Amino acid sequence: MKPAVSSPRLIFAAAALPFLNVLAFGWLAATTVISRDQWRFLPMVQDWYAGRFQWDSLWLSHSQHRTPGYKLEFLLNAIIFRLDMRVEVMLGAMLLAGAVLLLARHFLKTLPAMPAMQRMLAAAAVAWLALSLNQWDSLVYGLGAVSGFGHVFFFVLFWLWLDASLHRDPSPRDVVGLTALLAFVLLFWAAGHGPALLASVTAALLVTGYGGGMASPRRTRLYAALAAAAILAELVYWLAGPLAPVRSSSAAHIGQMLAAPGRLVEFLLMALSGSALPVSGMEHHGWPHGLTLFLGAAIGATYAICIVAFIRRRLWSVSYVPAFLMAYSLLEIASVLMVRFGEGQATAAAPRYVLDNALGLLGCFWTLVLWQAAQPRLDAAWRKYGVPGLSAAALLTAVAASAMLWGHLGEQRRNVQAAVQQVRAGDFEAQDWICPDVQLCAEGVEFLRRERLNIFRDETVPIRR
Repeated sequence: MKPAVSSPRLIFAAAALPFLNVLAFGWLAATTVISRDQWRFLPMVQDWYAGRFQWDSLWLSHSQHRTPGYKLEFLLNAIIFRLDMRVEVMLGAMLLAGAVLLLARHFLKTLPAMPAMQRMLAAAAVAWLALSLNQWDSLVYGLGAVSGFGHVFFFVLFWLWLDASLHRDPSPRDVVGLTALLAFVLLFWAAGHGPALLASVTAALLVTGYGGGMASPRRTRLYAALAAAAILAELVYWLAGPLAPVRSSSAAHIGQMLAAPGRLVEFLLMALSGSALPVSGMEHHGWPHGLTLFLGAAIGATYAICIVAFIRRRLWSVSYVPAFLMAYSLLEIASVLMVRFGEGQATAAAPRYVLDNALGLLGCFWTLVLWQAAQPRLDAAWRKYGVPGLSAAALLTAVAASAMLWGHLGEQRRNVQAAVQQVRAGDFEAQDWICPDVQLCAEGVEFLRRERLNIFRDETVPIRR
């Protein structure tokens, strides 16, 4: 099965419409005011304006995570754009688009020769799956956009480079470059997603027999270097400096799961169904909960079929990337289960987790397309309509999710307007989705107003230094 060469024009044509869809929604629905964890980064900006900034403040944690990559961007936003949150939303959209273009390019390279329209339809399915508005919360919130889409962009870079090196004898440049990239990603961008990234690569390599065969000396050196970098980076991440206390321990959640296995299964099915459609909002408008669980079960069965097909047909000989994507999403769902189980079933399908969970759907689609191409005895009808049928199903799902979220635009804009009014008035009598700490937000508003930042940047009051 000889891969066909992809066309850049085909890739851009397939991704153009879903990317414009994301840009338009992000611009119109962006949360333009500082909110949620962003208030915790204002003391760092205050220190910069006061001339007492310390670089180690980029490493300090918030909400059990370290996000030095995002915090540096937040500081630069304050210095250059005066904390314009739409800048972050658009930057996040560009990072997401970059990841999608890289994946689509590699996807098309792995396809065998097939009619141009089939390739176009398959590429469009990949783009719409990754650019679905189902992940709307990350698209409208600066922290979610830059940090969330940023880590996905760097994860994709790592997976693609590792895939290429595993299909050749890794050079010393591969070993050094991949090791440095992995350490950079884990320390600056991965936040709480690092363990799922490492586990996904480990799982994919194990099921393929350490990368599709006996390890050469160069492969052995690559694996050893990556393992050493991962261990060192994770030790630094979790132990070098205090972490914000967690609200409840994973051990407590394990106890709850063992005591309520039915809720455990329901949580998993909700997470799987939420990766495809905005089921939380759909249920709020009358969608039966039983259909949500059925959809989750169907997606789980699809994962099982794809994993078996990937292993039995040895599809890693074409690309390891589908396995990385499927393993990552399943392990990410397991990670959310471990740390969020006690917060209720709705957490499983929360929009902020959608992209990490939906990457596995992309891996499943990819696997099914490759599996069909590896079946020389399929009847003529299936060979003619199989890929178009799979592509159409993926497209319809992603487009339906996006269409439903456009219906949410009016509500989102009203919420943003209310948030702007609340922050302008300094009305923080209780914690809510805008403000995590009343005193922190009150002090933050005073600073924003004084320095004319964020929603106060266009005011005519003189800046006081």
